Amino acid sequence: QPRSRGLGDVYKRQVVVYPQDANQSQEILSLLESRLAQAMLRSQSVPSSSLELSNRRSQVEKRLHRAIKYEELDLYYQPQINLKTGSVEAIEAFVRWHHPEQGLINPGKFLPWADKTELTDPMNRWILTEACHQNMRWQQAGISPLVMSVNLSEKQFYHPNLPELLEEILTETQLDSRWLEFEVSESFLINHIQDAQKIIRSLEQLGITFCLDDFGKHYASIPVSYTHLTLPTNREV
Repeated sequence: QPRSRGLGDVYKRQVVVYPQDANQSQEILSLLESRLAQAMLRSQSVPSSSLELSNRRSQVEKRLHRAIKYEELDLYYQPQINLKTGSVEAIEAFVRWHHPEQGLINPGKFLPWADKTELTDPMNRWILTEACHQNMRWQQAGISPLVMSVNLSEKQFYHPNLPELLEEILTETQLDSRWLEFEVSESFLINHIQDAQKIIRSLEQLGITFCLDDFGKHYASIPVSYTHLTLPTNREV
């Protein structure tokens, strides 16, 4: 009978060879830590205990901290084109991780892990700062201003420091808030409608606009336009 792999199997498969891979103790530990995190990102096994989950989360969190510190994260930009005119009307930012051994990693592989740790605030800060800086670079290069759309996960959206963080970043980068937009999922708005209202209103005071991902999929009666979202105080689903 097939046996699902647990965290112990992941540990057993990670090896650092001295002196071929590294010859200093700290280098060996860092390399082993990196390979453990890499294996955990690849692993599709379900942790068999809370201890295994905690260990896995800890290893990935340490590796992501290093990724932020050593600038292994990058933003990729996708234009949103008006099909009638052919002109670019907005840009959507997507985060990617340039892992030193595993190569380019899509956000679906590591953002869910980040949301399980205390990395939400530093990840938010890095993504939003880089997106705003890049928008300003384009404007300073003479490109007509465009809306920069940034996806937020549920934990990123509900993080208590988001409004203050955003105000700080807009001041630092000097980006006009009308050129920043958040793309959020309807699924996590309708589950916490009152909290979502408060957050959206606080961000709208800064001039931030919103658009909905998967709109209508969860049958929420939320009036929405492409760049403006209003959540009614009283509603029925």
